[in-house]
Amino acid sequence: ARVADAILALPPMYFAHSDDELYRHFARLRESLDVPLVAYDVPARAPQKLNSGLLARLGNDKILDGVKDSSGNYGDARLLRAALPRESGFKAYAGVEITVESIGVLDFNGIVPGFANFAPSVFAEEWKAFTDGDMARAAELSAWVSATFPMLSAPWPGAGGLAQAIGALKEATAWALDLPSLQPMGIPLTAPPAAFRDRVLEILENARR
Repeated sequence: ARVADAILALPPMYFAHSDDELYRHFARLRESLDVPLVAYDVPARAPQKLNSGLLARLGNDKILDGVKDSSGNYGDARLLRAALPRESGFKAYAGVEITVESIGVLDFNGIVPGFANFAPSVFAEEWKAFTDGDMARAAELSAWVSATFPMLSAPWPGAGGLAQAIGALKEATAWALDLPSLQPMGIPLTAPPAAFRDRVLEILENARR
């Protein structure tokens, strides 16, 4: 029985690699899988960006079935869609929160935003509004998302950006699902302080008004 519907795979970590080396990396993964293989292009967390030429090659050779593009490089995204249009069957998704309409213009298949952890229905509705041509509703929902974005930088003395982002999303999810807040975090992170929680909740409540 299948244990997954698809595999989302990063490039090799730590060192940058040539396009041919990256091609072999994904080709080896393809050989061992019987489910769709999707590349995760997230240069902020990996050694390099997966450029559109490489992705087009992997898509045309049926090694990759799609990509989650969290690079924010819309120029390269345009080149990717030119090389692998929707009709090719190659799926392109973007990890974005506040530029959903731009991704729609690029003719991507959809979005995979981190904020969907606490507000999945908002992004589903925004994407549908955009694809249905209801730009007023899409803009309204986009404005709500933008108003919640400052929670990622809520003050938390001694914490790095990762802790702030994860902590904010955990607090927002607890807020959305009416769960206990101040959830524990794994070492080396710590549980957020009450002041952090209060600021995140203030931002969310203000956005809702």
